[in-house]
Amino acid sequence: MNKKGEPTQIGGADLRRFVLHSALLRLIDPVRGEPTRYTLDENPDSSLSGSWQLTQKFLDSFALICSTSGSGAKTASAVCLETHGQDGTILRVARNHGLTPEDLAGLKKVLKLLQEVAIKVGYAERLSTQAEPEILQLIVELDRSRILSFAKRIEKRGPEKSQYQAWLYDLHKIARYYSAVKSMVKFAMKEPRIFKEISIQEIKAPKPVPFRLPKEETPLFTAVSKLMNKGTHSTMEQLEKHLGTQDVESQLREACCLSLTLHAEMQLIVFYEGSPERTPRVRLIGTSKKACFLCNEYLRHHPLKLQVSACHQKIYPSWRPPPYYQGPGRFMSAPFNKLLDNIEKLTKRDLKTALGSPRRHMNYDSTAGPSLTLTASVPTELRSLQAAQRRLITQDDASSEDSD
Repeated sequence: MNKKGEPTQIGGADLRRFVLHSALLRLIDPVRGEPTRYTLDENPDSSLSGSWQLTQKFLDSFALICSTSGSGAKTASAVCLETHGQDGTILRVARNHGLTPEDLAGLKKVLKLLQEVAIKVGYAERLSTQAEPEILQLIVELDRSRILSFAKRIEKRGPEKSQYQAWLYDLHKIARYYSAVKSMVKFAMKEPRIFKEISIQEIKAPKPVPFRLPKEETPLFTAVSKLMNKGTHSTMEQLEKHLGTQDVESQLREACCLSLTLHAEMQLIVFYEGSPERTPRVRLIGTSKKACFLCNEYLRHHPLKLQVSACHQKIYPSWRPPPYYQGPGRFMSAPFNKLLDNIEKLTKRDLKTALGSPRRHMNYDSTAGPSLTLTASVPTELRSLQAAQRRLITQDDASSEDSD
């Protein structure tokens, strides 16, 4: 139970500076590095998968099915596994815009079947074969909107040569649901004690917060002046050339007209800050999508040391900094201060060195989910799809938070 009162929101000048620098970084280059590769991207023999890998696979798989909408930005999900004994096992679920009662009911049905697989582990081989189609059917009903969005893209693109890699990638996205079932059933069979008494607890998502820059004629020029010791005018000229516009001020203002969303991973952080006794013993967060650049950076600096399996390195100015709990001698959020400082340093560096460089290609692989290669029963010919992901051609919608 949270005994710390209400957390303190990040706002004022710090929030304005953070959003402005994040938006400027995105305009300069929306991808901040190569997508990271964790266990989900590797291809070990499933017999060698340890407890840590199996747990991460299960959490990513469950988070994947929690994301039910065709809009990844709305239903991007994160899940932690709490095993503290007195209350049984709890799957703590957060979603960008919260869970609906219907989705929660559907997830409970899936969990009930997994629990049956675990309890009847003596009949595991026969039961898992029977359970997998039933679980998959429940997931298809639950995630119908999201699966249909992939199916429509597959139908629209077709396997023509110019669209082949994107078409193959969308097939991969649908195949991941089958892989998710395999991973969850395998975890239930390997760890039946976890499922003996298990429940889902949701985190109530805060509403998005509107954000606008203050009424200042030249917010970009002012920011560049503060970041650069000299050469502000020449830097502005380079920005105009890099962005292909003479009105960079308007472009930045447009980029800063936002609704700030507290990402699912950050909702979990806020919850465990307020209820530290609930913090998972295994410090893993399962995600329906690879974490964004800002979530990953915040987690790196946070004392809870919760970690995600991968990061797609895209930066979203609509990212809302997590509120924090004040304590004795603590009047600011240390992780946010570190992140704010790092973003400012990155912006300053890019203004000096990146304006003459081409932007990185947008990668599509923002969905973590379960990989297709850590479950032995998944056909090995599907492994070629992972290579296809890395060869995708950049498309216009890849920069959106809804892109997967």
